Amino acid sequence: MKLPAARDAEQAAVGSMLLSRGAIEVGLDVLGTDDFTDERLGLVFGAIADLYHAGAAVDPVTVTQRLTELEKLERVGGHHAVVRIQATTPASAHMDTYAETVARYAAARRAMVIGQEIRDAGERVDLGAVEALIETGMARVSAPVTMIEPAQRIDAFLVEEERTPRWIVSEVLEQGDRLILTGEEGYGKSVWLRQLAWQISGGWHPFLGQPEPRRRVLHVDCENSRAQVARGYALLQQVREFPEQPLYVTCRPQGLDLTTKRDAAWLMALVGHHQAEVLVIGPLYKLHRPPEGTRGLGMEEVAAGTSRALDAIRAAYGCAILIEAHAPLGEARSHEDFRPFGSSLWLRWPEFGLGIKRGAPSPTQQRVMTVVQWRGHRDDTRMWPAALTRGTRGTWPWRPEGIEG
Repeated sequence: MKLPAARDAEQAAVGSMLLSRGAIEVGLDVLGTDDFTDERLGLVFGAIADLYHAGAAVDPVTVTQRLTELEKLERVGGHHAVVRIQATTPASAHMDTYAETVARYAAARRAMVIGQEIRDAGERVDLGAVEALIETGMARVSAPVTMIEPAQRIDAFLVEEERTPRWIVSEVLEQGDRLILTGEEGYGKSVWLRQLAWQISGGWHPFLGQPEPRRRVLHVDCENSRAQVARGYALLQQVREFPEQPLYVTCRPQGLDLTTKRDAAWLMALVGHHQAEVLVIGPLYKLHRPPEGTRGLGMEEVAAGTSRALDAIRAAYGCAILIEAHAPLGEARSHEDFRPFGSSLWLRWPEFGLGIKRGAPSPTQQRVMTVVQWRGHRDDTRMWPAALTRGTRGTWPWRPEGIEG
């Protein structure tokens, strides 16, 4: 779109506001005094705004009086300058176009200022300042309000919104779902998550034992070594091999700090590179590094930063996120005790919170883990198992029992 000159659009916008109260409403919704390159037009705009908000009439006479009260009339050029602005405006019918044009030019000027500030910081090799400028840049640019996509009325929203679940695993995982799996150390959380990653990427329903569409899965193990993870997946390969399955694995035993831009950007780029539909990651305590002198996982701001990074990935790619977390130690426990150790934010964050605890052995003395639902599900129609029975050599490590749905 070819825009009229900035100065012409500014004069037409202010002139329209002198002609029509409706034009004033449009102008005040979109523009601010600082959006004008011509200081005189900005002063007239400010006087119009004052009169409008006071419920007073707006015309060249009242605007002149207001500018006189502010001792700014001479800076504008006197009463005749105000009259001339109104007289040279063709019509107020196109105020929305005038206002958006002024706002676009103003946003572009602010962007150039920010760009120069980033350049100056780069020349000083001040990367902290560069990051801060990039982070706050969009808010400072403040694009025209008229460029915002409007919300929909409910009837149109319900017609256009896709309400059929976009399943990653039928009746279990939908795009964007978040699951936190908890339990004490050594109880099989990592094994079960690896099994889910293997089955989902191989096109095998983990609970129904039947073919499903293959899904691209990214597993970021932040605790175990490459050798440990490889041994775990090799056992699964012996149970059922899926040629060329889209499962991608990387190990970061040193952990990540998703509260930092560096690690958050790394993970975002990795998910994007593999176009992952499922991200398996954890354990939770290895996804951030609390500052010294803090109470670690209990810090709400640390948890908030970590969850924001994960939600940004989820929003960008629509992937489901499966996270391993530890529960507090203890034998006698209720379902609340299986909630993730640390910040209370993690109790509210996921769609699904499951914990596993040791149950009574099966009749064949196989190990059984009860599946505890510590998070009130946002969708109680999903098929989560009530228990997991440990498999024998050559079978899946965990066999789901008592599917609930």
